[in-house]
Amino acid sequence: IEATTGAATVIVGVSPIAVTTSDYFWLQTWGPAGVKNAAGTAGNLMVADVTGQVISFDNKSSGANIAFVGQSLMDNTASEYGIVYLTIAP
Repeated sequence: IEATTGAATVIVGVSPIAVTTSDYFWLQTWGPAGVKNAAGTAGNLMVADVTGQVISFDNKSSGANIAFVGQSLMDNTASEYGIVYLTIAP
């Protein structure tokens, strides 16, 4: 389920592949991962945004989830995948 409802959504991990109904996959919760970004600069703490992407905590949208997803390892372009070091669960 994509996180698109902001504070009402609890982030449990990032899917490393596109997942459809009845697919089996491992959910990534820790370490470097390709994550769709709304915006971010290397070193920024990232949170889930209401758009189903992660966004820099400094740039978060109104209503964005304030639970940290991880830290950006690169400057990220909006609506593209960038490397985020996930720190959701050990």
